[in-house]
Amino acid sequence: MAEKSRSDFCIECRRETEYTLCKKTVEKQIRGKEYQFTITTAICNKCGKEMSIPGLLDRNIQEMDEQYRRTEGIVSTEEIKQLIELYNLGEAPLSLKLGLEEETIGRYLDGQIPSKENSDIIRSASARR
Repeated sequence: MAEKSRSDFCIECRRETEYTLCKKTVEKQIRGKEYQFTITTAICNKCGKEMSIPGLLDRNIQEMDEQYRRTEGIVSTEEIKQLIELYNLGEAPLSLKLGLEEETIGRYLDGQIPSKENSDIIRSASARR
């Protein structure tokens, strides 16, 4: 599934060429379990090789993080933000209210993935309201 065409330097062609963003499936092992993730790749329109373009690695890390959380039933950062708004609390007070360490919610909002147990605690807090 191709998106739109742009240009950048292709290390295979050794020149500025157009590329197309495409989706591909990769397999990764996390904690001894195999997962399939759909990530975005940049394909050179001239030689057909994958290109490394600015921001693509960050985008793929974010895509894999979101897919992993969905697969494992882990709360998303958006759900945590909604909970902060729901209770009208800061990160540290919310952490303490949930019985977690003071810095926990802040770490989760910065990208750390919560344990399933902590994720369930956070989800149950929004279900209580």
